[in-house]
Amino acid sequence: ESERGAEAPDILHYENLKRAEAPFKVPSLEPYRFFFNLSPGTISFPVFEYMIGRPEYTEPFKPCRPTIVMPLMGFGQVYGFVLIGEKATGAEYTASESEFLDDVMQFASIGLQNNIHYMKAITDLKTRLYNNAYIRTRLDLELARVTRYGFEMAVILTDVDHFKDFNDNYGHLAGDKMLMRIAQVFLGSIRKGDVAGRFGGE
Repeated sequence: ESERGAEAPDILHYENLKRAEAPFKVPSLEPYRFFFNLSPGTISFPVFEYMIGRPEYTEPFKPCRPTIVMPLMGFGQVYGFVLIGEKATGAEYTASESEFLDDVMQFASIGLQNNIHYMKAITDLKTRLYNNAYIRTRLDLELARVTRYGFEMAVILTDVDHFKDFNDNYGHLAGDKMLMRIAQVFLGSIRKGDVAGRFGGE
């Protein structure tokens, strides 16, 4: 699941060690999260399929010919899961190979968990823009870089006109939705390397 709060989870799909378009979509992690909270270990795909008992949650994965399912777990939380397909040789996975994959997933889970917690710490919950503390730190770094290398930089500071009137007339929930929509416009407009943040208020 994306650390920036995307509605649908991210899917990374590889075939023969090359990135490929995933032949399925997963609208939400919720049904799988519930399952892995009850059964947090690595299991075979047929057992996973049987235990979930809902074809609509497992059928989309069939084109990948999965054999092993491994959850990415954190502190009482499921961040996602990994499906591993058949071995290139066609042989079964041995017990030691399954154990090794389990160890790798535990390390991957720790890295993912650290990244998610870091992103939550520097992101404004409402707008998904960077928060004030991160913006101030980043601004200091960029100013130091400009001074050292003689680069140029630009800072755009903007606000929403008559935002208080909007909140008073339509309510704070509508105001929050407006802020989120404006944030999406900024996130969709900046270039790679640019930073968009919520400095405060609107």
